[in-house]
Amino acid sequence: MLLQKAYKYHRSCLSSEHREVYELIRTCIESFGDKVSCKPLKHDTVLVVFEAITKDNADYYYVDSIRTWQDALGNVVAIEPVYSMERREIEYYKNSTILCLSKYSGLLTLSDYDKVMAVHNELVNTVRYDDSFRQSSYSIVGIVQNRSAVCEGISKYFKLVMDFLGVKSLVANGTALTPTSCGKEGENHAWNMVCIDDKWYHIDVTFDLTLKCKQIRYDYYLISDEEIFKDHNSMDRLPRTTAERMDYYYSHHLAVYNKRELVNLVIDGLAKRNKSFQFKLMNVRNGLDPSGTVSQIIAECLEKSCFYGASFSMNYNKSLWVFDVEIEQERSVRE
Repeated sequence: MLLQKAYKYHRSCLSSEHREVYELIRTCIESFGDKVSCKPLKHDTVLVVFEAITKDNADYYYVDSIRTWQDALGNVVAIEPVYSMERREIEYYKNSTILCLSKYSGLLTLSDYDKVMAVHNELVNTVRYDDSFRQSSYSIVGIVQNRSAVCEGISKYFKLVMDFLGVKSLVANGTALTPTSCGKEGENHAWNMVCIDDKWYHIDVTFDLTLKCKQIRYDYYLISDEEIFKDHNSMDRLPRTTAERMDYYYSHHLAVYNKRELVNLVIDGLAKRNKSFQFKLMNVRNGLDPSGTVSQIIAECLEKSCFYGASFSMNYNKSLWVFDVEIEQERSVRE
């Protein structure tokens, strides 16, 4: 195991009896062991425990699944981890992972909030979502080897770094709609929760990195249950978030509650010759699409600020109403 102090949230959700099974399997994996006997267990119980192990221990990248043996009554009486790598390959990726983690050593003296921000930004800027869905992309190996992964690999890597930095975090599994989706069917998805000052928040690095254009996106950065469950659905029992707001747009005064605030934000930005804007519309009623109104307001602000004939592009998150606006033409002052 790379990190002796990895935070094991999903283990804490198990009964004392199931924790014994957790430790039995974990010890076997740690020693690269084979089949171990256990007292009779329901097959579903073994699967639940094994899933908790894989979510808590991101560095078990070499464990593919488990094999079970059953008695005449159908109870599991022996368990064997199925390894996807040989020892030599495991050691190679272990050393590569240690090297990756050492690059975060400079963050150890920061506050937990700043640690989370720094890691979020680094991953959003440097990791690519793997549309080819290679097997390695479902574990930390995808990022360690190629800086490319799917949501499962990204969330596990984020937890691994948080464990290294001493920040409590967990991997959450469920389904989600993509931020630009018009559909109603969610796809299997994984994201994280982090604990800052004893308060839990959701963070979805995968969604933020896939949304990124020219600027880093923070749509899913330290948000509440109310916000995340607008387009996510959890299959896990998760800690409840606090009522205290920590999301990026609110804490950076980019949360817009009415037309006047939006006009002021855009006019002030144009006066500073900003070519891009991000903001979050608050209190948008269900069923409404304010994007047309926002586009009109921005066009009026451009004209008011003497950006005559200027064009702009705009993309937005249909679940959380975060807007990313880019001014695409140099300033042109009317004679």
